[in-house]
Amino acid sequence: MWQDIFSASRSVATNALSFMLKSLNNRQVGANEAAGRLLGHKLYSKSRQMRYADLQPASNAKRVLKPVREISQLLKSNPNSEDIFLAHWVLDIYPARPEELEKTSLHELLGWYERHRMVTNKEPLQVKGTGFFLKRRTAKPYIVTHKNINPHTSPESKEQYCYQLLKLFKPWRSELDLCLPDKSYSETFLVECSRLPEMVSYHDHCIDVEEKKKKIEEVVKERAHELQTGDGCEVDDGGDAMEGFVEDRAQNVMQDIVDAQRSAVQQDLENSDDLDAKYASLNQDQKRIADIVLDKVLHNDRIHLVSGQGGTGKSRVIDIINRMVSRAFKSTDLPCVVAAPTGLAAFNVGGSTIHRVLSLPTEHGKPADYSGLSLEQLRLIRHTMKDLKVLICDELSMVSSLTLLYMHLRLSEIFNSQRTLLWCQCCVFCRPTAVASCKGKPAICGRLFSRGETAYWICWNG
Repeated sequence: MWQDIFSASRSVATNALSFMLKSLNNRQVGANEAAGRLLGHKLYSKSRQMRYADLQPASNAKRVLKPVREISQLLKSNPNSEDIFLAHWVLDIYPARPEELEKTSLHELLGWYERHRMVTNKEPLQVKGTGFFLKRRTAKPYIVTHKNINPHTSPESKEQYCYQLLKLFKPWRSELDLCLPDKSYSETFLVECSRLPEMVSYHDHCIDVEEKKKKIEEVVKERAHELQTGDGCEVDDGGDAMEGFVEDRAQNVMQDIVDAQRSAVQQDLENSDDLDAKYASLNQDQKRIADIVLDKVLHNDRIHLVSGQGGTGKSRVIDIINRMVSRAFKSTDLPCVVAAPTGLAAFNVGGSTIHRVLSLPTEHGKPADYSGLSLEQLRLIRHTMKDLKVLICDELSMVSSLTLLYMHLRLSEIFNSQRTLLWCQCCVFCRPTAVASCKGKPAICGRLFSRGETAYWICWNG
């Protein structure tokens, strides 16, 4: 096993750690993931694009302790203090929200507002008694998630389900405000539906998702039973059964991408000052990156890599580049495509997954085998991307070498070229850790711009 994991380019300590983890059949995790697992928090509650709403009653809610040093100082000044937990969005922030947000629901607050520490005590939207103030997001809201409950399993589940929806969409200061006098949560839910249309829409969506999941489970069970009994041995799952499905899916994907691009272009045409204002708000390094990438696209040069630390504004730069390229080539349907390896990463930059854009194969449990496009798929994608000037892929560090190879093969297939990897105008964004080196030599050469905490690595051919 040592021969399988040993690498001469790594230190002895790193090789020893890999050997230990493989021997124990475990993997190394970061501090945030380790703390989340110990607390029983789901990893999706830690996402930058999602905000998890812990809707359980205060007695059952999971709280995170303040740092040890802070608790020690607190107990010295007040030994009887119970203020040992960090501020909780549902239990602390929302009930103490400012008067200006009196009619704001918990769902809206979680989706659109950030909390910040007060500095001058003159900030707007102060949260009473917490030392925080709220600031509304300008671009897009968080995806609000919570524990899913099927209301059809039992009367208790139905009550808990209605309790969660009322807590999310009915403005409240105390949990006593959720339920009408002498009524249960389910009865209150029916009464409040007439004045809370967002709750009704959310309820309909949840029921629709549950019904679809139930149908899928039934089909899977039925098919599994047929295979076990032998009744389904002559059923052909391929061929005519799936004929036209792949082509229809590819057509829908391409149409979605084109529609999203047209919508963005139309928005900039109606309000051209917005793009100029956002470009002006970039710092000097960000403007330099956007200018260099746009210049390379306009002169048909190839951009390879843009890298920056977390929080340096890569997503903002991607948005500006996308809109600037679209404005420069407004006569074409699809001059720029934005993609990312995962759904959340794609959502964060307003794009689609790279697998969806390029119709790459996916398979759970093991790496998928590469397969070429059908003639109809190839014709459709080639027609849609015939005027493509640049493909932007965010979070390159999350892309495996196999997926990168598949990207190259698919792009070669679409544009009928066998040139080197990422031969087309493809701009990838990642963190500096993704810029690997090979035996002490840089994998990619280019220019490094750095100012303060901002650092970008720009690379192109030549």
